Amino acid sequence: MKKNLNSPQIAACLAAGAVGGVFVPMLLPITAIWGRLATITAGEWLQAGAAVIGVALTVWATLWLEDQKRKREQQEEQRLIREALALLKSVLPGASQAVNAEWDLSKRILMT
Repeated sequence: MKKNLNSPQIAACLAAGAVGGVFVPMLLPITAIWGRLATITAGEWLQAGAAVIGVALTVWATLWLEDQKRKREQQEEQRLIREALALLKSVLPGASQAVNAEWDLSKRILMT
């Protein structure tokens, strides 16, 4: 079952993002951040980006596969219920008839 975020959860996420965005730059001097960012090569940026994209795609694919599995299981359960209801519907007319007392015991047991 897919759960959506409600408004308090969204507000908490936005507040955490705002607090982090305001206070983290205050903790580190801007020159130190830009100085370190300038030393990162293009290959390292590419490698980091590929890692992030790879992890995100892996998580997305896993969630999609689990959703498909859940849908298949639900369809199988619904099929079994439909079959059981069809069998019950076919048996109900015979259940409303009285069992003939003249039949032998095995036939009465089967009809019952």
